[in-house]
Amino acid sequence: MQKRVLIIDDIQSVRSALRGYLCPPISATDLVAQLIQKGTLNTEPKLYIEEAAQGEEGVAMCREALARGMPYDIAFIDMLMPPGIDGMETIRRIREFDKDIHIVVCTALSAATADDIAQHNDGVRPTMIQKPLTPETDLASIIDSVPVRARTGG
Repeated sequence: MQKRVLIIDDIQSVRSALRGYLCPPISATDLVAQLIQKGTLNTEPKLYIEEAAQGEEGVAMCREALARGMPYDIAFIDMLMPPGIDGMETIRRIREFDKDIHIVVCTALSAATADDIAQHNDGVRPTMIQKPLTPETDLASIIDSVPVRARTGG
């Protein structure tokens, strides 16, 4: 089952870069190796990714996904998203109705610490990653550590 991911960032190029790091293209060599080893090709991405350009939009998307029975497993949230609400407020609003989503704070300039953010994240310290992202940013271990949530919708 695919993990559902929401990227909330005001900069399109950052959203695109994060999407690229989360779902890198599969090389022809890797596809052939998979075919030889397993006798079949699995071309379905392991992540379903959606994007929001502002905190309010991300909150609304999380609320709608939860109401449809298709909640996001992970939200990558930028801390500074002018002119709208900041990441701290975005986290607080999402946590009002969704206590189980895994929050990953993705920021370059925020002075907020994981402890500061935990105050708006039900006491849970979020995963923190620094921008700019690089190929060395270990997103795979973050994704792998988050379980797929129960789904009731289709």
